[in-house]
Amino acid sequence: MRSRYSAYALGEIDYIQKTMSGIDFNPIEAKAWAIKAYWQKLIVVNAIEENQTMASVEFMAFYMLNGKQEIIHEKSDFHRSNGQWLYISGVQPQLQRNAACPCGSGMKVKKCCGNYL
Repeated sequence: MRSRYSAYALGEIDYIQKTMSGIDFNPIEAKAWAIKAYWQKLIVVNAIEENQTMASVEFMAFYMLNGKQEIIHEKSDFHRSNGQWLYISGVQPQLQRNAACPCGSGMKVKKCCGNYL
């Protein structure tokens, strides 16, 4: 996940495409979006290697776009093929407003990152 975040931050969309499996992906649109964003930080909330071929990573990626703070919060699924982890799907976790914010601030979602998710 960290390498994919870094690739987006650097606009290295070829790497993103190489680390995906079975996903409809437009590299031209992805690059245009990635280079417009000012990437700030990545927080890995949780990572679980279910077995030697399946894993999931919940993360929060913080960036600014057009002067506005944005956050991607996703639980991504990966499959290992020929020794390489490939992104296969992702979903946005549903958060309760009064739950602890997954960014680790100790605040409730509604008082922290909830405005951006």
